[in-house]
Amino acid sequence: MRMNLKRRRGVRATAFLSAAVLVAGGVAATTGAANGAIRSGGGLNDQNVPSFYKDSRGVALALCTDANENLCDPPLDDHVGAYFSAEATPGPWRIIYGVEAINDPVDGLMVSNGSRFRATGLRPNTVYTIKDPWDTIKLRTDAGGVADRRIETDGAFGTVKNGHVKTFLHAVSRRGNAFIGSHVLTTRVFGSPTGFNKVTITGGGQKWSTNLFSLMGQKLADTPMSSINKKALELGNGTRADVVTKTVRYASFGTADARPTVRKGGTNPGAFTVQNQCAAQAPGTGCNVVVKFAPRQHAGVKKAFLVIDDNGLAAPRKVRLKGMGVR
Repeated sequence: MRMNLKRRRGVRATAFLSAAVLVAGGVAATTGAANGAIRSGGGLNDQNVPSFYKDSRGVALALCTDANENLCDPPLDDHVGAYFSAEATPGPWRIIYGVEAINDPVDGLMVSNGSRFRATGLRPNTVYTIKDPWDTIKLRTDAGGVADRRIETDGAFGTVKNGHVKTFLHAVSRRGNAFIGSHVLTTRVFGSPTGFNKVTITGGGQKWSTNLFSLMGQKLADTPMSSINKKALELGNGTRADVVTKTVRYASFGTADARPTVRKGGTNPGAFTVQNQCAAQAPGTGCNVVVKFAPRQHAGVKKAFLVIDDNGLAAPRKVRLKGMGVR
């Protein structure tokens, strides 16, 4: 995967999320800052750029440096390396995302959070709407039916958090691997802060969509990472008296064992029975947290939450619980 996001030499790009909406060069981009942000951590590495970047889900990526080119594409020109890159090709479109370190001849070392949207053979002077895992943008083609737009942060290490990429995508099939994917293969992914793990493009009576991405990124060594599949559980409907059982799935996908613990809190924690089936979870494994509610024993609405804590970078997490008792 060649990022092809590089600015012209000596020309610094401008930040693109400095306001709620930015319109420039035919592109309107709406922000998604409420869904999390990418931040640097760990000080500086041997290349004098941040040792890693982490997202709100606790996924931490170092510079991709593995010698296997199926996993880490060698950097081009003045690029130092990529923390994250992803590419999708819905229909005639080529869409590239990257968080990459650059040694610019004029501006020096920088890290940019960038994206590029390009297609040819489209309807001229037509607005297309692109919805991806992090945001929605509108892009107008030129008179020749070409769409081509780069968007990137200004290169200061801390401004990466304001970029288009809000969280790191991760291949579904590589949960137990030290890399988030392979840039020479396409795969389904997870990691969108809104659960929209695909790209859909509409406009001019046309529509294209894909849920397949090629990915590049090396997970930070010796670091637990995890996810849960639910943010809320509703148990019971107010009419049935049968005991209701639902499950929260906990997944470990880092480079060290994740050690989850579970506790209850909120207004009515005693109304819910919780069984934590998790122990030390090796990368690539998962476990269940089982929640039960007995509607016959609890009239009205009961509310509580689970706190799922672990030794990862995004702990703790909360799962809201709502039980509907039988009157």
